[in-house]
Amino acid sequence: MNSSFFTPSISRSKLALCLALSVFATTVVNAEDNVDSDDYALFDLSEDIDACEDDTKLPTGFSYKEYTSDCQYNENMTVITDGTVYGFANKDGKVIIRPTFEDAHDFDEGLALVKQQGKYGYINPKGNIVIRPTFEDAWSFWEGRAKITQNGKYGFIDKKGNIVIKPSFDETGNWFEQGLVSVKINDKWGFMDKNGQTKIAPNYDYVEDFSEQLALVAKDTGKTDSDGDPIWQYGYIDTKGKIALPIKYDYASSFTEGSAMVIADDNIYFINKKGERVEPEL
Repeated sequence: MNSSFFTPSISRSKLALCLALSVFATTVVNAEDNVDSDDYALFDLSEDIDACEDDTKLPTGFSYKEYTSDCQYNENMTVITDGTVYGFANKDGKVIIRPTFEDAHDFDEGLALVKQQGKYGYINPKGNIVIRPTFEDAWSFWEGRAKITQNGKYGFIDKKGNIVIKPSFDETGNWFEQGLVSVKINDKWGFMDKNGQTKIAPNYDYVEDFSEQLALVAKDTGKTDSDGDPIWQYGYIDTKGKIALPIKYDYASSFTEGSAMVIADDNIYFINKKGERVEPEL
């Protein structure tokens, strides 16, 4: 499976805030020390985050596939592995689904993504295959849709395995948010609905998925920096595609916990959904 930075089962708001604070911290350091922005490196903020696995049992001979901080064991199971195959165990360390898969991911919306014979499909909490492994690549379900790959193109299926958006796109977002997912058409980004209909025209050079009813977007200013790279400006749109906050920031992050980090005129600060400066909720 194409590795994304996080899956729907992870607490998005906590992770997004950590990312924003990481960028904020490194930006401040670079600004104060006059370090080139290309040298930014994220601080490791995970050291103080307790893992749920610290308080759970592990079956003998197995390890956890990954450690989580949000304690959301969907279907009361998490993925385990012996280093070769993958299965599922509960918090008491009891194996619930025998490890037989080449890869596996946590349950979302009652289904778990698994890999068999080089292809991806989905199982239910009893371990039964409900969507046959036929996809070159796939993602977990979110809002009733899952992204899949066929013949190198991206599309989406429903929870019965029906293709509802034909795999015909070179690039899309990974999950629907607010009933919309980002899609790249003719080198520009917009958003489509769960039936594949374009709802927000592809007018942007960069977008992020909707978060708290707003999506971060960016447009090319037509200017370049000292390295010859295009300079973008960032702003926010609502689910109707209307500009909610002007495209005027030199950098910005998605909203989480009601605030977003922005950079404008060499100033770094947080804003609320009205564009007012605020202190971030930690």
